[in-house]
Amino acid sequence: ISQLLGHNEHLYVKFPRGYWMWHLAMALIFTFLGLNNLFFPENSYDLPRGHEAVPREDLACRFYGCTSLALAFLMWSFWGTMDKGVVRTLLLATAVCHALQVLALVTSQWGALLNWRTLTYLLVRSVLVLPNAYFYRNIGFCGLRMRKSTSFNNLRDCVYNSNSSSNSHGK
Repeated sequence: ISQLLGHNEHLYVKFPRGYWMWHLAMALIFTFLGLNNLFFPENSYDLPRGHEAVPREDLACRFYGCTSLALAFLMWSFWGTMDKGVVRTLLLATAVCHALQVLALVTSQWGALLNWRTLTYLLVRSVLVLPNAYFYRNIGFCGLRMRKSTSFNNLRDCVYNSNSSSNSHGK
């Protein structure tokens, strides 16, 4: 009924240009990272390590793969959603994920010589935070803001209430 009356909120939602491509790219990236790290931890390009594969790192890599797949599942599940709260939460989660990975890499490599692979990883993850922050800021939260009414009923009620209250004070 709300669609017939024209009060359906999702019809008026506009996202910034490029958001859907970014959402698709993040879903594909997390799906690939998750599958790669879960099934092929020894070939993971995502963890900067030396030439030797340490077996205990394989378990951590598999856990990282599971976490990446869980985030990819969320991205695919909410594909096409028009709820700004959900979209902002997804953007914040992916930005926090990338930022924490940069922080983890910097703290683990602190004092060690950084090679080109580690620097590339740092650069890519740092750059991935920026579009998430951009879309997070530009989508905005619509929960507490005033919005335009689609009818004059609310205005008429406000005018009626203000007139009746001024008449009651004037008597």
